[in-house]
Amino acid sequence: MILKIDSSAEKAINMLQSSGYKSYAVGGCIRDIIMEKKPHDYDICTSAKPIQIEKIFEEYKVIETGISHGTVTVIIDNKPLEMTVIIQTIVTLKKLSS
Repeated sequence: MILKIDSSAEKAINMLQSSGYKSYAVGGCIRDIIMEKKPHDYDICTSAKPIQIEKIFEEYKVIETGISHGTVTVIIDNKPLEMTVIIQTIVTLKKLSS
């Protein structure tokens, strides 16, 4: 199954990957696409740290949403894309599953 994501999320993932970082759409947006619903937001996990994300997306508005948790929000085409460093995502998932 090939999942089609929003052009803003696809652009962000491509920018991260072309800068040498792993990045993936995750969470509710994937669930919504599988259920054939239009996602209302996109979460992206990446190997880039917030400071690196801020540099890659310097031409866009970047909000330090949860910097202590490794999360920033980048606004592309008026759409908020929440980006979290992968290691922090793994730690959070482990806490939730305990």
